[in-house]
Amino acid sequence: FDLDDFKSINDRFGHAEGDAALKAAGDILSSCFRAGDIVARIGGDEFIALQANTKPGAVERLVERIRKAFKDWNEISGKPWKVNVSIGSASFEPSTCESLPDLIARADEAMYVDKRGRAGQA
Repeated sequence: FDLDDFKSINDRFGHAEGDAALKAAGDILSSCFRAGDIVARIGGDEFIALQANTKPGAVERLVERIRKAFKDWNEISGKPWKVNVSIGSASFEPSTCESLPDLIARADEAMYVDKRGRAGQA
C-alpha cells in the first residue's frame, strides 16, 4: 500500500499532520484485516500486509473494503486533507518457490499499476 500524494500533506500542512495521516492510514488498514493478519508500515508512506490461508475472491473483497474505509474516513474526518491509497497484491504459490522479496516486488509492481490507473482521482 502506498499513500497517494502524502508529500503534499507534509508540504502543505506540516509534519504533524503528515504523522496524523500515517496514523489514520495505519488504523484504517488495520481495521480491514483479520485478527491474525499482519499489517505494518515499512517506511515513508508505504505499508504491507500479510495474510495466510486466503480464499479465492477474498483479495477483491478486501480491496473494496479498504477503498470504502478510506472513503468513509475522508468524509467524516474533518481534516483539510484526504488520505487515499494505492493497492497492489500478489499471492504466494508454493509450486513457484518464490522468495519473499520476489513476492513483495510483484505486489509493488501491481500497486504502481493501480497508482498510475487512478492518477488524479480523489
